[in-house]
Amino acid sequence: MTKKKTKKEEEVDESERIVALEQKYQALENQLQQVVIVANNHIALCKEYEKTIAILSGRIRELNGD
Repeated sequence: MTKKKTKKEEEVDESERIVALEQKYQALENQLQQVVIVANNHIALCKEYEKTIAILSGRIRELNGD
């Protein structure tokens, strides 16, 4: 036979679930922040590459007399 839970036990179980969900939420939020930081770093790096390519392209054009 199964033992029926009391209201107090149900409240404890529910509060444990809430705590676990809050911890998961916080962990996911931290991971998201890390992804955003990495993405921003990649964007900045790409912009630097674009500048470098533009400078090198301009120099090549100057050398070719275009």
